[in-house]
Amino acid sequence: MKKLIFTLAASSILIAFVFTSCNNTAKNAEDSKNALLKAADDLNNAKQAYLLDVENYRNEILAKIEKNKLFIKDFKIKMKNENDDVKAIYEKQIDLLEERNNAMKLKLDAYQINEKDDWRKFKTEFNHDMDELGKAFSDLTIKNVN
Repeated sequence: MKKLIFTLAASSILIAFVFTSCNNTAKNAEDSKNALLKAADDLNNAKQAYLLDVENYRNEILAKIEKNKLFIKDFKIKMKNENDDVKAIYEKQIDLLEERNNAMKLKLDAYQINEKDDWRKFKTEFNHDMDELGKAFSDLTIKNVN
């Protein structure tokens, strides 16, 4: 986000210098003002798109977390019919998955919107963690089928 702001500010200053060095100062001042307003508008649009991306991603992940919670609930119900040895094995695994799922929700809730570069890094790491969690859920169902 800082890079974007710096680039827009530098571009605006450069445009202002180019226009002020010409003969028609009144027209150049108006052009510089318009260029500056356009740069500010572009910056505002980029910020709005970024905030929308963050909100959409959060909603998508929260839906996955809720889906995982439903899976855990259903799995616990299915395990009630199993023998005690099988229950003990799967209860430990499902408890660990439930902890990881809750930790992912807390991590998402704790994220503060900062720079766009930080968001990209957070999103990449979070996607990796969610993929691992999803694989763990899949592995559990594969073991359960056998």
